[in-house]
Formats: sequence, structure tokens, C-alpha cells
Amino acid sequence: MFINLFKSLRQTLFIWTFVFSLLPLYFFSNYLIGEFHHIQINEQIEKLELQNLNVAQSVEFELQLLTSDLIQTSQDADVILSAYIGVFGQKAREKLNRLTSRNSLFSAVMLIDKSGWIAEASPSKAELIDVSVLLSEIDKLSKDQSTVPQYIVKIIKSSQLSNSLRNKASIHNEIYQGKTPSDHILLYISPLIFTDSETLNTGYLVGLVPMERVFDNWQAKLSNSQLIDLSLENESIVSRDAGLAVSDEAEIIAVKTNIVINKITASNRELTSDLVENKKHLILHANVERDKANALQKVRTVIEKFNFLTVFILIIIIVVNVYIIQKILNPLSKLSQVITEYANGNLHPERPELFFNEISQIIDVLAEMAKRIQLNNKELEQRVKQRTYDLQRAYNDLTTTNEQLKAMQKQLVESEKMSQLGQLVAGVAHEINTPIGIAVTAATALMDKIDLLENDFSQGKLTKSRMETSLKYHKQCSDLIYNNLNRAATLIQTFKEVSVDQSSESRRVFNLYDYLHEVIASLLPELRSYQVQVTIEGDQSFEFDNFPGTFGQLLTNFVINSLRHGFDKNIQHSIVIKFTLDEEFIYLTYQDDGLGVSEEVLPRIFDPFYTTQRNKGGTGLGLNIVYNLVTQRLNGSITCTSVVNEGIKFSIKIPQVI
Repeated sequence: MFINLFKSLRQTLFIWTFVFSLLPLYFFSNYLIGEFHHIQINEQIEKLELQNLNVAQSVEFELQLLTSDLIQTSQDADVILSAYIGVFGQKAREKLNRLTSRNSLFSAVMLIDKSGWIAEASPSKAELIDVSVLLSEIDKLSKDQSTVPQYIVKIIKSSQLSNSLRNKASIHNEIYQGKTPSDHILLYISPLIFTDSETLNTGYLVGLVPMERVFDNWQAKLSNSQLIDLSLENESIVSRDAGLAVSDEAEIIAVKTNIVINKITASNRELTSDLVENKKHLILHANVERDKANALQKVRTVIEKFNFLTVFILIIIIVVNVYIIQKILNPLSKLSQVITEYANGNLHPERPELFFNEISQIIDVLAEMAKRIQLNNKELEQRVKQRTYDLQRAYNDLTTTNEQLKAMQKQLVESEKMSQLGQLVAGVAHEINTPIGIAVTAATALMDKIDLLENDFSQGKLTKSRMETSLKYHKQCSDLIYNNLNRAATLIQTFKEVSVDQSSESRRVFNLYDYLHEVIASLLPELRSYQVQVTIEGDQSFEFDNFPGTFGQLLTNFVINSLRHGFDKNIQHSIVIKFTLDEEFIYLTYQDDGLGVSEEVLPRIFDPFYTTQRNKGGTGLGLNIVYNLVTQRLNGSITCTSVVNEGIKFSIKIPQVI
């Protein structure tokens, strides 16, 4: 059914236009819109972060100036004298009013004498506030040996004091609306020292900043964003009402920032270094949100215009393509009629007037072909006969060549087999030379003894004792021949299995413990040149489906590497090969007691072409091949540790199932 759609040229052209013109344009426009939308979101987030950071720095700076002004005012002689005398003073009141007017965050500033009474306050109605909470905080201040109280900045929670500040001290205006009430108050307490020599504490200058004013001040500095909450050490200090926050259903852009509310400015740091209660900063956390829909309103407008333009372009493309397709198909229909006439045997059909030159040329060619059809029939028949003959001859040649290629392929395969067989025989011959030689010597001695026995028998000199001696000798020779031939057969079988595994990439089920022994047995010609004791430890019954040839290559590289780079032929050495198992992995370790490698060499030990024995023929590929086999063929990992003159250890971790 689907294929039938493409049997019509008209439908094929329409589908081609839709798939390769309209769809790419549609997806490309959607991609551009998505990228533009993503960029704008990131830009809005960056703008919000930058705005919030600027506002946070502004609020932090205001709090620093507030702290600085409070400290300077607490060192003013008129203020100290007013607290010392315990009566209202006009100059002290003016300076407190100046302090509150310069720092709008203050709801109230109080001058409390040593007996706990309010000597001065700004605004004046703050004198009616119950200061019992403040006195309890003043009583908690630590004192040193000179009885000098310390400057303190802290946040306290008191609903009573917060209500008093709202009713008797705070002034509501366009910024401080009081819409986000909070019982937390930022408390500033600065001791008043009468003279430097006497270090006499005459009272305290107390500044009260409701956290809701900090919240409102912060919000007033934000544009098109909302401050959600202020928190201190994971405790919410001020939170916006649910009705005023961004709707839970709306998508939002949220950022966070921090400020230090008890930071001392550089100009007053020396003055307050001996008065600060502790150096722990009070870090205020602020969460700011912005409605994503409002932030991206302009972007949405641009996207809507872009979508409209895209749809308009698509419509134009469709209309133009329909017109072009019709212009193409009409001449083709006329061409089809002419071809039908020729097919029906009419070699002189009516010639239509066509717009496209290419189709007119086709009709001219058809007319010329019609004239030559009859003339060429006989020529075509002759050519067919000649071509048939040539094809048959070419076929015969190809058949002969194919047979020759098969023969050459078979010969090459046999040559390769003989080459591999020659390499295998050379290794086997080197190892089994001793047992075969012993067997030949024993067989020769046995033949000589049999000749003597036959001679004694023919001469009638064969005695019972001589016969028993000969039988014992024959038995010894036979045992010697059998044991050595059996040893040679075992070695041949071991060489065969190991060489077949290492020359192929096939996997099979095998016993890991036995196979490790077989690989070590195949390396005996190399090991006999050294004084090496090889120990293999592990589960002797463990079998699994894997690539035995890969394990053979790993172990062969390890052993050859130890012999060539780590062992001395005149010293006794040892190699320990151990494997352990768990539910998923096999842990294989190879350890020798050779020279080891230095810390400088160890990080590059698996790098290709890295070797310290290049002048002795080293290529630097052995351990790189080991690394690739473990990580790629076996899907495992390998690590190496070493201490100079104490040997080297390779640890391999591979899954039991690949």
C-alpha cells in the first residue's frame, strides 16, 4: 500500500516536496525557536542573578553604614553623657534623630542607661516601648576582666517587641507597607564607655531593625521580581504571604543570594576590634523569583511573529510547488500519449507542441528511432548472435579463472597452515627433545639387550636368573620409554591447546585454574633459563565462558616482561598468580619479586611505545596490549603497583559474564 503511493509521479513529487522541503523547514524553524527560547531563559536568569546580587550588595552596604553610624554615635560624648546622667538631653536627642533619619531601616534607636531606663529614643514615641526583652539580651552580654561589655549584632524573635515597634515606632510609607509581618528583629547593642582611662560602662545604645523592614527594603529595590523569603541558618525569618507570591501553577525563574548582616566597614574595624562579641558572621539567605511568562513576554511575541512568518512561507512554497508540478506533468502526459502511439505500431503519430525543450528532444529522438527500427532489426539480430557468442566465451573464461582462484586460495590456506604448523613444531621440538631423546636411548638399549638375549637363547646359554635379570631390565626400559613418551604427548597437547587459543578470538567454556597451568607449561622453555618458582592459587573447579586466548596472552606478556625486565638469571625468583571470585567479578593478580619500577615510570607503564629497554630491543607495546585486552576484550580494569627492588603487582578486575 505504501509503495503504491510512489508509483504515481504526481504523488511522488508532492511527497518529495513535503518531506524534503516543508518538513525540514518546519523542524529547522522549531529548532531555532527552541534555541532562542533557551537563550532568552538563560539571559533572564543571568539578569535576575545580577539584579539580585546588586540589590543584595546594596542592602548589605546599607547595613554596614547603619552599623558604622551606630558605632560612631555610641562614641559621641553627648550621647554618653546623656546616658550617664540618665536624663533627656537635647543634643543627644538630635543626634539620635539624625541617626534614624540617615538610616531608614531603623524603627527605633534607644539610649538605655545603666539602670535599664530609656534616657533618649528616636522617634520619641519609642520611649513607651517595653524594653524588658532588650534588658534580658543586655544581661546576656559577656564581659571581660575590665568589665567592658562587647558590641553585639544579632537577630532575636519577640512578638511583643515586634508589635510595639509597629505601633509605637515604625513609620509606614511607600516602601515599608508592613505586608510581610515578622517577629524577628535585627538587634544592635553598642556599649557606652564614659572615659578610656576608667573604662566605665554608662549604658547602651540600642538600634532595632525589624526584619520585615529589611524585607520591604529589599523588595522595593527589585523590579519585576518578588522576594520570597529571608532565612538564617535554615530558619525562615521573613516569608511572603501565599497570596502575594508567584502562583504555584506558573513557571518561575528562581535565584538565591547571601549577605553578611554583621560585617564591619573598614573605617570602623579598628575602633570595634576589641568590642565585637564574636567573629562569626550572620549570613542572611534570600530567595528571589520571577514569573517566567512575564519575563519572556517579549520573546513570546517575537516567536508568534516568527511562527506566522513560517506558516506564510510554507503556504507560498506549497502553492508554488503545486504550480510547478502541474507544469511538469502536463507535457509528460502528452509524451506518454506519443509513446503509446509508437507502442501500438503507429510510427507517424501527431507531434504535440511542448513548452519544455527536453521533452521535445525526447519526441525527436523517438521519431528518429522509429525510422531506424526496421533498418536495424537485421543488424540487431546479428549483434545479438555475436554478443551471445562473446558472452558465452567470457563466461567460460570467468569459470576457468574462478577455478584457478579457488585453487590458489586453497594453496594459500594450506601454506598458512604449514607455516603455523612449522612454528608450532619448532616450539614443541625444543621442549620435547629431552624426553624423546631419553626414550630413543632407552629403546636402543632395550634392542641391544634383546639381541643379547636372543644370542644366549640360540646358543643355549639362557638361564633362569639371566632371564629374570633381562626381564627386569626390559621392564625398566619400557617404563622409561612410556613415561618419557607420555610426558612428550602431554607437552604436545598443552602446546596445541594454548597455540590454538592464542591464534584465534573464539570463546569457549574452560577451567581457569587448569588453563593457567597450561599457559605456564607452554612457557617452560623461557622459564628454565631462570631460577623461577611459579605458584598458581585459586578455585580449581571454577569454569566460565570467556576468551581463553586472551588470558593466555595476558599471562604470557606478564611472564616475559618479568623475565626480561625484572629477573636476574643468577638469583632465585618467584611469581605468584592468584584469582578470587565474587558474585559478579573475577579478581586476578600477578606478582613477582623482581626489580620493580620507579614512581616516575609507573604512571606511564601502560602507554604505547614507552619502554626503558629500547636499546635491548624493547618496543613498549607489551603492557599496552595487556591494557587494551583487559579493558576492551574483557570489559574489565587493570591497575599496577610497584616498589623498586621489591617487585611489581598487576591487579585485574573483570566481569564473569561478558
